Amino acid sequence: MFFALLPAAFAGERFHAWTYDASTLPKGAVEIEHYATVETHHEDGELVAGWEHQVELELGITPALEGGLYVVAEQEGDAALTFSHFKGRLRYRFWPVGTQAVDLAGYLEYVGSPTFEEHEVEAKLIVSKESEKVRAALNVTAEFEIEEGEVETVLEPTAGLAWRVTPHVAPGVEAKLETVFGEELEGPFVWAGPSVHLSSQGGKLFWTTAVIIGLTGPTRGDAEIEARSLVDRKSTRLNSSHLVISYAVFCLKKK
Repeated sequence: MFFALLPAAFAGERFHAWTYDASTLPKGAVEIEHYATVETHHEDGELVAGWEHQVELELGITPALEGGLYVVAEQEGDAALTFSHFKGRLRYRFWPVGTQAVDLAGYLEYVGSPTFEEHEVEAKLIVSKESEKVRAALNVTAEFEIEEGEVETVLEPTAGLAWRVTPHVAPGVEAKLETVFGEELEGPFVWAGPSVHLSSQGGKLFWTTAVIIGLTGPTRGDAEIEARSLVDRKSTRLNSSHLVISYAVFCLKKK
């Protein structure tokens, strides 16, 4: 009901850190992205850093369908950088953005290890609405992790809401709910917190930052911080989780 009250507007800027909207790349458009993640944790009383690098090729296959292929490498402490897994994903927009009361898209991703012993499938239903002042999105996500014949299911819906109070500033809020179904039920864990979106004239340069705090269970007090910036489709993204996890995306887009 809330989404239906928002008038239509043009897509473009990212107003949320974790939550996707329904827009897709135009047909024939290409993005090459690099994601760099660093995670620090304590091991035997010492602070250890782990790195993850992802390189993604995105392609607008049709006006409504885009695809992406990733290769991922990881490095733990002083160990060598090694190829860890690969990903392939599709996002399909069911109708042109802004032509219906809400925008709707489906997202499907496969993650595999080099030995094909570990597999993960992620399915996501994306509901979003964009107007001149308000950006709102809801993702209903299910992840299925398969290892040695065992299947673990993770349900992780996320939601984001942002309000453009000036042409260049849009504060908001983002939240997620995480439940793990394995040998034992874990969760649901609730995360929520504020966000802020800053942009230049025309949105060619923007920066979006969100902080969510664990509100329930063992995640209570843990924090995740994510920031995303874009310069004419060249973007940088930063994410932090638990102790320190940073996540950067460098995006080069060709039309």
